[in-house]
Amino acid sequence: MKVYNISIKLLQRAVDLDDLSTVDDLVRYTNSAVDVRTVLGQIRTFWRQLGWPDPETSYVFISRILDDACRAAVFYAERMGEKAEEEEENEEEELFDDSGGEDVDEDKKRTKKKTPRRDKDEEEIVHFTRGQCLAVNNIDFVLKVRETKCLLNYMYVTRGVLNFPS
Repeated sequence: MKVYNISIKLLQRAVDLDDLSTVDDLVRYTNSAVDVRTVLGQIRTFWRQLGWPDPETSYVFISRILDDACRAAVFYAERMGEKAEEEEENEEEELFDDSGGEDVDEDKKRTKKKTPRRDKDEEEIVHFTRGQCLAVNNIDFVLKVRETKCLLNYMYVTRGVLNFPS
């Protein structure tokens, strides 16, 4: 549980500090995605350094670590989604609040927002904010670390458990 708690604190801080701008012009993900991959890499390094000799008991431990890593990745994905939604709301407020700083009636805001019309035969056009695109790219970048099952050498452990003499 301690690994999970530390990971969550690090991931929350990474999301809080993320300003939804790319690391550089060559990539389409932000600093928080790099931080998350680092945290997951540290978990993998921790597992390798343990060098657990007994496959049967290591299976229980690796299951716990995999569960923690997966929950941490889900936590990050949820927080990035929330961050992208917040950015979208902020963009909408800036876009539709042309009152010069005065309070704007919510009904007036809604009337300014145009909903695209489409016929049955036309394809629906979907628009994403830059923040939404970056959030998806971040999640994709994090998931490319390795397949979850390979994160901690899962196949080695399961083979060891299956071949362990009863």
